[in-house]
Amino acid sequence: MAIENFHSKKVWHNKKASFRLKDLVHSLLRLSPSERLGANGLSEIKSHAFFKVADFDWDELANKKIQSPLLPILAEKIEQLPASDANLSIRVQ
Repeated sequence: MAIENFHSKKVWHNKKASFRLKDLVHSLLRLSPSERLGANGLSEIKSHAFFKVADFDWDELANKKIQSPLLPILAEKIEQLPASDANLSIRVQ
């Protein structure tokens, strides 16, 4: 359902995103599971141009040494959010 919504609403239209990033997202979210990037194994994803250009270190990821660029606000900080945001459980900084 989420993948169909992605395609039907043309959610991905960030003009600042590189072609490689857009291709990665679209390849991962193809409607047919057998056509999705990674359907034939993790090596398909690892060999995508986005990760080659980004010089992505898969060993660092496997060893949990890469810090996420998306940092959630802890639950105890939720009460400090403006009232309009108080119903959110996670926010990205």
